[in-house]
Amino acid sequence: MGSTPSVFIFFPGGIGTAQAKLKGIWTIGGRAGWAMGNWMPYFTGGYASGSFGFAAQSLDSTTTEQATAHPAGAYFGGGIDWMAWRNVVAGGDLIVGLEYRHYDFGSTTVFSAIPGFTENITFRTSSDVVMARASIKF
Repeated sequence: MGSTPSVFIFFPGGIGTAQAKLKGIWTIGGRAGWAMGNWMPYFTGGYASGSFGFAAQSLDSTTTEQATAHPAGAYFGGGIDWMAWRNVVAGGDLIVGLEYRHYDFGSTTVFSAIPGFTENITFRTSSDVVMARASIKF
């Protein structure tokens, strides 16, 4: 989330603050790797859809503006899994992993209207995520 003070967003000479937030991401894709002993490095990629929100308020708090966008895009990345223990729980193997993903949603323009003024808000969105996980394979 970022906040930008003193931006001209409402009308010529208007000043306010704005925030853009990533509300959620869902993905569908796959990964391909090669097992080497207890290690498996892999590449991952696929389709991604995001939900973003924009909120702005004039410094005198008389005008507010909101918009949302749900752009589609793609993700790519890579990671590594390591089988830490065999037969740790009910015969299952404990696997820990670390993964990096870059999400790119391109550019999306949405229409926003406030009394007496209209403007288009453009979201240029991307995100980088690092994820650690632990799982049990039965």
